[in-house]
Amino acid sequence: MKIEDALIEIESWLFLDGIDGVAQGEYESQPCITIFLSNPEARCIIPSEYKGYKIVIDETDQFGIQSL
Repeated sequence: MKIEDALIEIESWLFLDGIDGVAQGEYESQPCITIFLSNPEARCIIPSEYKGYKIVIDETDQFGIQSL
């Protein structure tokens, strides 16, 4: 499976409380999936890999819309 396809599948995770973003990243020179969490408690529901791609968790503040 291509990483782009895996990312499309996990977009549904964005509806889970505390998961604010998913993106393609790189880990040890290999493609990975980066999950942005605003709630560290959500870490327990995230697997360490998905469809063969390592998942990297990036804890962040909640995303919001910025005005120009």
